[in-house]
Formats: sequence, C-alpha cells, structure tokens
Amino acid sequence: MSGVCCPARCRLLVKGMAPPGRTVRLERGSQTAPVTVGSRDAPEPLLTRRCRGRVKKERITTLALPTLTPEQRADALAKAAEARKARSELLAQIKSGEKSIATVLGKAKEDKTIGKTKVAALLKAVPGLGAVKVAALLEQAGIDPDRRAAGLGDRQRSALIDALN
Repeated sequence: MSGVCCPARCRLLVKGMAPPGRTVRLERGSQTAPVTVGSRDAPEPLLTRRCRGRVKKERITTLALPTLTPEQRADALAKAAEARKARSELLAQIKSGEKSIATVLGKAKEDKTIGKTKVAALLKAVPGLGAVKVAALLEQAGIDPDRRAAGLGDRQRSALIDALN
C-alpha cells in the first residue's frame, strides 16, 4: 500500500501478516503511529519505507482490542454514563455559581470527576467566558488546551487563577 509518511511525500510499502485493511501500530524508536496494512502480505511483519532515496525496514505490531462480555460492556456503558452525568452536574454548578473555579481546580487531584475534566471545559462553564477568552487565558497561563484538570501543575493552576481574577 502506498501512503505518505512525511512532508517529503515518502512512499510507504506495508507488508505484514495482518489481513489487508487492518490497522497496525508502527514502532519507530519510542514513537508509535497507526498504519493500515495493504494487500501485499509477507510472512514477516515489516514496514518498508522509501524515504529520500533510502530504504528502511521497521517492525510493526498489531493492535488487538479486548473482547468484552455483554455484562462487562453493560457495566462499562453504565460507568461511562455516570461519569458524564457527574461532569455535567459539575459544569452546571460552576455555571450557576455554586462552585468557584478556584475551589474546583484545588480539588482536581483528589476528585476523579474534576481531575478527568478538561480545563477548557471547566473555564467555558464560568459565566462570561467563551471559547475565545478561554483560549487566550490558557495561552497566557501556558496551558495546553487539551490538558485535564488533574494534569495541571501548581504554577499553572495559580497562573490560571490569577489570570481569572
């Protein structure tokens, strides 16, 4: 299968034991990337990459998702629904003013619901803050927009609270 692996438009030739169309993980040192296996199958799982005139061979491994029993699937769905409900209640409390963003961020390490909520979502729940102001605040505090509340460091948390006040 041909594809693009870098800005220089290198060609990827994927050969492997996985069936055609299956997505596998390409391991390149410590980095991994998903790659779809083409119709050319070979006995050994290798990726041949032609890049700037050089040929490189790299190992690939297949990703297998665990199969869940119907009971496990139902439990997982119920747990996910409960977590979504808790997050929406938290955001509603911030929006109504019952909880301040400073106290919520202070509890992020202990409370799983707060910890797994993205900082941008917490800030958007604050009245008067929209997507543009939240993006500016996060950039001013040096926080990645995809960061979750539990992943904030002490300096980031205090910089964010100071920027809000």
